[in-house]
Amino acid sequence: MTDQKIRRRTDNVRETAYAVPRFFGPGHFEKGYENALVHRLKKARIPVLQQMPITVHDEEGTVVGEYIADWLIGNELIIELKAGERLTGNPSVSKLWGTCGQ
Repeated sequence: MTDQKIRRRTDNVRETAYAVPRFFGPGHFEKGYENALVHRLKKARIPVLQQMPITVHDEEGTVVGEYIADWLIGNELIIELKAGERLTGNPSVSKLWGTCGQ
């Protein structure tokens, strides 16, 4: 996937992530927002896998550990969900931390 396509996919995920708490408003548990967001991403035909184990290798290919990504989107984006209240003061917001992978 090209950098431009990854950026476009990241933008789509971000836009969807902002839409969920706007619709539901404050006061729900984080898992409710997460499930709603996953549902909307799948509805938009954005492939998402939850709690995806990823084997981590060093530069020589040696396995150095195992990592559980909150979400793996399209085999290109790793998404870590963080509690939004701690970061923004608003309990209805979840912060997405994404890293592009190959």
